[in-house]
Amino acid sequence: MKFYFSLTQRFLLFLAAVIAAFIIGTHLITSQVVKSGLVEMFRQRFNRAQTVLKQYSDLHHYTRIRELESVLTSPRFLATLSTEDSATIAIELPAYRQLLGADLLCYYGADRRMILVSDSLARTVHDQLRGYRLPQTTEPMSDHLVAGNEAFETIATQVTTSDGFQLGWLLAGNSVSQGYASDLKQLTGLDLVITHHDRMIGHSSSTLIDRLLATSRSRSIFSEPQFLSTQMLDDEELIFSTSPGPGNASMVTFIASLDEHISPIQSQITTYLLLFAAGGGLLAMLVIYAFTSRQIGRQVDSLVRAAEKIASGQTDFEIAALSKDELGYLAGEFEKMRQQIVKSRTDLEQVHSDSIRSERLAAIGKLATGIIHDFKSPMAVIRGTVELIQRKDPANTKLITYCETIQGQVDRMVALTRDVIDYSRGESRLELAPINLADYFAEIRDFHLPSFQSAGIRLTC
Repeated sequence: MKFYFSLTQRFLLFLAAVIAAFIIGTHLITSQVVKSGLVEMFRQRFNRAQTVLKQYSDLHHYTRIRELESVLTSPRFLATLSTEDSATIAIELPAYRQLLGADLLCYYGADRRMILVSDSLARTVHDQLRGYRLPQTTEPMSDHLVAGNEAFETIATQVTTSDGFQLGWLLAGNSVSQGYASDLKQLTGLDLVITHHDRMIGHSSSTLIDRLLATSRSRSIFSEPQFLSTQMLDDEELIFSTSPGPGNASMVTFIASLDEHISPIQSQITTYLLLFAAGGGLLAMLVIYAFTSRQIGRQVDSLVRAAEKIASGQTDFEIAALSKDELGYLAGEFEKMRQQIVKSRTDLEQVHSDSIRSERLAAIGKLATGIIHDFKSPMAVIRGTVELIQRKDPANTKLITYCETIQGQVDRMVALTRDVIDYSRGESRLELAPINLADYFAEIRDFHLPSFQSAGIRLTC
């Protein structure tokens, strides 16, 4: 049995393909739209992050300065510094470092020579502090101090007495990795890396930063300022924005993963699309199935059955149009074709019957012609014999009457043979002639009178 798809099945397959193409196309287009929207969102977000960075840096700088100024207004602290005695300063300085919440606190004398650093620090930090570039003016100066693996955000300011006498410089520092980077991440919601002279001095804590710093390209990524540039990290697209940091020669690079933000949105979109496609596709399939099975399927099945019956020779049925559309018109044409087949078959059967009848008549005509040809000779002999009898005894009226009757019947039989020959040739004609019924019946009476008399029958006219 040959397998084929019905019209309804083809409709459903076509609809399924359209839905699949719609889902794939919508997913791809939506991914691009989401990506473009995210890039624009990150542009605005990075702009806000730069604003937050500047405001935070200004506020942080202002707060540190105010804290230093509050310490420098303490008469006891100024008196301690004015002694320039390392032992005396070493007793007081740790307490003021804790009061400021600083990780390091360093005092330089009027000759710019470092006198004391509070608490124990690495030797590299001490070396960097000894060569620290102090401000040339009375205005406080913010900067970064990088020594080995440690980085500090520093603020240096002059220390003067109430009468304007300069005692020296005081430098306070806070670890960048512990404070600055984590505060900015909380404020902006973005990962970040802080560099100073192309050297990383701090970063936020996240798996993205860990993976990024593990690559050999991390240094080149943060080497120069850039706004909304992208880099690939293990098939993950990252977006960067670099801005000047709070200190001299410091930079802050904000980092975000497009894929990390796109994936949840794509997952939601895919879920909604699948739900929409499943619900809408099922509803569309039910509607199409109902329409095709009721409006199209029944008419098509009716036409298929009609074609099968006609092919098998059955024509004694009627094809009804179930709808007023193209299929209904096709059903009407099928019905006309069936009627034409019936008419052609009837005409063919009639022609065939006429042909058989003609052949039979032709055969009968040939047979009748032979028989009649042989029949004429005895009739001629009978007629000639009757004429001889009439000539032999012309006075016998009764004999003459019998002979004339015989001649009339012979002539009638000859006429009948002529009619048979004409009919076998396809010729038929009706000959009308007046007849005297009295003579006709008298002839019949005279011919049968001897038989009636011998039988004791009396005929009365």
